[in-house]
Amino acid sequence: MTSALAPALIIIVSVPLVLKLVPRNGVYGFRTRHTVESDEVWYPANRAAGIAMIVAAVVWLAAIMLVPEVIGTPYLVSVVTVVIGLGAIGVAVLVSLLYLRRLLTSVEEST
Repeated sequence: MTSALAPALIIIVSVPLVLKLVPRNGVYGFRTRHTVESDEVWYPANRAAGIAMIVAAVVWLAAIMLVPEVIGTPYLVSVVTVVIGLGAIGVAVLVSLLYLRRLLTSVEEST
């Protein structure tokens, strides 16, 4: 079975973002020029990114459990699960960026 370490770590580092426990900083979180400028943007953007990453990690974990039932070759199982996992992470990043764009629009309209 492919290691579940990577998706488990993604979940662990995403939970504090979802719970809004991570203040603006230069190291940890969904950091863009816009998110680090304002708490009004930082917390909702990081919460959304954290949720998206948790969903992606759960998809990756599901692939780790289900793909071996369909594909018998261990090497191919590893490749397929990593591709699914990284694809899910890519979708999570895209969703986070789209949410940020929408958030910035609503923040600009309210000012």
